[in-house]
Amino acid sequence: MISEFIGGSSYDPPGDCVGRPDGSIVIGGITGGGGFPVTPDALRGFDAMDQAFLVEWRRDLEATPTGRLRYATALSSGAFCDWLLCDRVWDLALAPDGTVLACGIISGTLAGDTEGGVQPFRTGGADMFVVALDLRSPEARSTATPTEGTP
Repeated sequence: MISEFIGGSSYDPPGDCVGRPDGSIVIGGITGGGGFPVTPDALRGFDAMDQAFLVEWRRDLEATPTGRLRYATALSSGAFCDWLLCDRVWDLALAPDGTVLACGIISGTLAGDTEGGVQPFRTGGADMFVVALDLRSPEARSTATPTEGTP
Protein backbone atom coordinates (compact mmCIF):
# COMPACT_ATOMS: atom_id res chain seq x y z
CA MET A 1 0.00 0.00 0.00
CA ILE A 2 1.16 3.53 -0.80
CA SER A 3 -0.21 6.55 1.03
CA GLU A 4 1.01 10.03 0.29
CA PHE A 5 0.30 13.68 1.01
CA ILE A 6 0.50 16.14 -1.90
CA GLY A 7 -0.05 19.80 -1.17
CA GLY A 8 1.29 23.12 -0.05
CA SER A 9 1.00 25.38 2.97
CA SER A 10 -2.78 25.85 2.81
CA TYR A 11 -5.85 24.00 1.53
CA ASP A 12 -5.41 21.80 -1.57
CA PRO A 13 -8.70 19.99 -2.25
CA PRO A 14 -9.02 17.85 -5.37
CA GLY A 15 -11.83 18.50 -7.81
CA ASP A 16 -11.52 15.20 -9.65
CA CYS A 17 -9.14 12.37 -10.47
CA VAL A 18 -8.85 9.91 -13.33
CA GLY A 19 -6.81 6.72 -13.68
CA ARG A 20 -4.60 6.18 -16.72
CA PRO A 21 -3.92 2.81 -18.41
CA ASP A 22 -0.31 2.83 -17.12
CA GLY A 23 -1.59 2.93 -13.52
CA SER A 24 -0.86 6.58 -12.86
CA ILE A 25 -3.52 8.89 -11.46
CA VAL A 26 -4.17 12.44 -12.66
CA ILE A 27 -5.62 14.79 -10.03
CA GLY A 28 -6.94 18.31 -10.56
CA GLY A 29 -8.21 20.87 -8.07
CA ILE A 30 -7.35 24.13 -6.34
CA THR A 31 -4.44 25.09 -4.12
CA GLY A 32 -4.75 27.89 -1.63
CA GLY A 33 -1.16 28.83 -1.02
CA GLY A 34 2.54 28.46 -1.65
CA GLY A 35 4.64 25.36 -1.30
CA PHE A 36 2.62 23.17 -3.68
CA PRO A 37 5.10 20.87 -5.48
CA VAL A 38 6.05 21.67 -9.07
CA THR A 39 7.98 19.54 -11.56
CA PRO A 40 10.66 21.09 -13.82
CA ASP A 41 8.47 20.70 -16.93
CA ALA A 42 5.48 22.57 -15.40
CA LEU A 43 3.54 25.02 -17.55
CA ARG A 44 3.47 27.49 -14.67
CA GLY A 45 4.63 27.66 -11.06
CA PHE A 46 2.54 28.34 -7.97
CA ASP A 47 2.96 31.98 -7.02
CA ALA A 48 -0.47 33.11 -5.84
CA MET A 49 -3.46 31.96 -3.83
CA ASP A 50 -6.31 30.00 -5.39
CA GLN A 51 -4.62 28.48 -8.42
CA ALA A 52 -5.96 25.54 -10.40
CA PHE A 53 -3.56 22.57 -10.35
CA LEU A 54 -2.97 19.37 -12.27
CA VAL A 55 -0.86 16.53 -10.85
CA GLU A 56 0.11 13.13 -12.26
CA TRP A 57 1.06 10.62 -9.56
CA ARG A 58 2.12 7.05 -10.17
CA ARG A 59 1.55 4.03 -7.98
CA ASP A 60 5.07 2.62 -7.86
CA LEU A 61 6.38 0.97 -4.70
CA GLU A 62 9.92 1.01 -6.10
CA ALA A 63 10.01 4.75 -6.89
CA THR A 64 11.19 7.41 -4.47
CA PRO A 65 8.48 9.84 -3.33
CA THR A 66 9.73 12.47 -5.79
CA GLY A 67 9.76 9.80 -8.52
CA ARG A 68 6.09 9.04 -7.86
CA LEU A 69 5.19 12.65 -8.62
CA ARG A 70 5.49 12.56 -12.41
CA TYR A 71 4.06 15.98 -13.19
CA ALA A 72 2.71 18.95 -11.23
CA THR A 73 1.73 22.34 -12.64
CA ALA A 74 -0.42 25.35 -11.99
CA LEU A 75 -2.97 25.91 -14.75
CA SER A 76 -3.90 29.46 -13.75
CA SER A 77 -2.45 32.62 -12.28
CA GLY A 78 -4.88 32.76 -9.37
CA ALA A 79 -6.96 35.80 -8.58
CA PHE A 80 -8.94 37.24 -5.72
CA CYS A 81 -12.25 35.42 -5.77
CA ASP A 82 -15.07 34.12 -3.67
CA TRP A 83 -14.85 30.38 -2.98
CA LEU A 84 -17.21 29.18 -5.75
CA LEU A 85 -15.50 31.26 -8.44
CA CYS A 86 -11.87 30.54 -7.55
CA ASP A 87 -9.62 29.07 -10.24
CA ARG A 88 -9.98 25.30 -10.04
CA VAL A 89 -10.24 22.08 -11.99
CA TRP A 90 -13.74 20.61 -11.62
CA ASP A 91 -13.56 17.57 -13.89
CA LEU A 92 -11.02 15.34 -15.66
CA ALA A 93 -11.29 12.79 -18.46
CA LEU A 94 -9.01 10.87 -20.80
CA ALA A 95 -9.32 11.32 -24.55
CA PRO A 96 -9.05 8.14 -26.69
CA ASP A 97 -5.42 9.04 -27.52
CA GLY A 98 -4.51 9.35 -23.81
CA THR A 99 -4.52 13.13 -23.63
CA VAL A 100 -5.76 14.45 -20.27
CA LEU A 101 -8.77 16.74 -20.55
CA ALA A 102 -9.45 19.16 -17.70
CA CYS A 103 -12.26 21.66 -17.32
CA GLY A 104 -13.03 24.13 -14.63
CA ILE A 105 -13.45 27.79 -13.80
CA ILE A 106 -10.93 30.59 -14.03
CA SER A 107 -10.87 34.22 -12.97
CA GLY A 108 -7.13 34.72 -13.53
CA THR A 109 -5.02 33.90 -16.61
CA LEU A 110 -4.71 30.43 -18.12
CA ALA A 111 -1.46 28.55 -18.84
CA GLY A 112 -1.05 27.21 -22.36
CA ASP A 113 -1.76 28.52 -25.83
CA THR A 114 -5.19 30.14 -26.12
CA GLU A 115 -4.47 31.83 -29.48
CA GLY A 116 -6.90 30.66 -32.13
CA GLY A 117 -9.28 29.28 -29.50
CA VAL A 118 -13.02 29.78 -29.38
CA GLN A 119 -12.25 32.77 -27.19
CA PRO A 120 -8.56 33.75 -26.90
CA PHE A 121 -8.96 35.60 -23.58
CA ARG A 122 -11.15 35.67 -20.49
CA THR A 123 -14.08 38.10 -20.77
CA GLY A 124 -16.08 37.79 -17.57
CA GLY A 125 -15.56 37.70 -13.83
CA ALA A 126 -14.99 33.95 -14.10
CA ASP A 127 -15.03 31.84 -17.28
CA MET A 128 -15.08 28.12 -17.92
CA PHE A 129 -11.87 26.66 -19.36
CA VAL A 130 -10.89 23.46 -21.12
CA VAL A 131 -7.29 22.21 -21.24
CA ALA A 132 -5.97 19.28 -23.26
CA LEU A 133 -2.61 18.17 -21.88
CA ASP A 134 -0.46 15.44 -23.41
CA LEU A 135 1.30 13.78 -20.47
CA ARG A 136 2.52 10.84 -22.56
CA SER A 137 5.64 12.70 -23.70
CA PRO A 138 8.50 14.14 -21.65
CA GLU A 139 7.42 17.65 -22.62
CA ALA A 140 3.78 18.13 -21.67
CA ARG A 141 2.06 19.99 -24.47
CA SER A 142 -1.17 21.85 -23.91
CA THR A 143 -3.87 23.65 -25.75
CA ALA A 144 -6.25 25.65 -23.67
CA THR A 145 -9.61 27.00 -24.76
CA PRO A 146 -11.57 29.38 -22.55
CA THR A 147 -15.27 29.48 -23.31
CA GLU A 148 -17.87 32.21 -23.34
CA GLY A 149 -17.61 34.68 -20.45
CA THR A 150 -19.91 34.99 -17.49
CA PRO A 151 -21.46 38.24 -16.26
